[in-house]
Amino acid sequence: MINKRGSILIFVYSVIFVLLSLSASVIAHSIQEKRAFEITKDKSAAFYLAETSLDNALAVLMSNQNYAGTTSPVSVYRGTTLVGQYEATVDNISSNLRKITVTSYVPQETVAPGEVRQMAKAEAVARIATTPPPANFYDYAVYSAGEIEFTQQGGNNPLVTGDVIYADSISSGNVSGTKTHDATISPLTHLSFQDLRNKAQSQFNAHTIAHNNIYTTADLAAKAAFPADFYYNSIPGGEPNVVYVEGDLTLKGNITTGGFFIVVGNILVDPTVTSDTTINGNVAVSGCIYSTGEFTLNGGRNALNVDGGIWAGEEAEFKGATEVQYNATYMNVVKNLVDSLSSVTVQLLSWRQLELYD
Repeated sequence: MINKRGSILIFVYSVIFVLLSLSASVIAHSIQEKRAFEITKDKSAAFYLAETSLDNALAVLMSNQNYAGTTSPVSVYRGTTLVGQYEATVDNISSNLRKITVTSYVPQETVAPGEVRQMAKAEAVARIATTPPPANFYDYAVYSAGEIEFTQQGGNNPLVTGDVIYADSISSGNVSGTKTHDATISPLTHLSFQDLRNKAQSQFNAHTIAHNNIYTTADLAAKAAFPADFYYNSIPGGEPNVVYVEGDLTLKGNITTGGFFIVVGNILVDPTVTSDTTINGNVAVSGCIYSTGEFTLNGGRNALNVDGGIWAGEEAEFKGATEVQYNATYMNVVKNLVDSLSSVTVQLLSWRQLELYD
């Protein structure tokens, strides 16, 4: 009887030992998974922090072209919680080119022994422009830093009256003027966005929340009406309505509008951002549209859609019964305005590399 009880006790202890071993294994595996998740999360945070620090360096260069970078690690917080730190170095390549090197640290540059630190490094080249855009910037009905695409719809072909220029490629289409390929127009020349925004802010507009010509994301969401005329206060020969759009621009329905549309999103905060312009159907625009992203014109009007000119930072696409016509008078008004502005612009040209490491 005693031997039998001893055997049962040994069996029970054996089962307990196996269960404890399994529990320890599961706990150890869970700890490893949590650790791996935390490392992945910190690597992602380091990556995004490097991007943010690059944007900050570009923004500082707009006001200080002699900016050499940070002198010590800069801490970034979310509320009261430390997200990480970063350092930035700016080197002069030439009088108007800068190499920006940023290094980010999560949770921070200096950590306690045994604590894991994630780092990310990015290097980029930016161009500082203090001169007006090139002379031929205002000579084209369509100026695309990407490709130009014409698409037939329902037997209708897009029509462009005037010259076009493109950096990438062009499909066959009905263009009355010359077609010029020039890869050097990419990326699209940046304008004096801060001064243009200031000009838009100075112009009264009863339709927007702030009663000026700046269309914020809230104005776009509320579908605030746009100016009806190219000229501000409808004074021929005067300054144009400077319509500064802080998001993507979509025009559709029976709309007649005008002005110098600058579709750039929050480019003053993030110089790398792009914003698209889309025009659908029975829309008539008297003026010029500058869009840092794609420009798309979808057919439906069967008449003149844009009387002025278009600049696209990426692809310019025209579908069906659409028409764009070059207007030298409007272009000259826009040129005189832009040339009168002297603010420095900073444009990101390329990334050299982006690394993540422990």
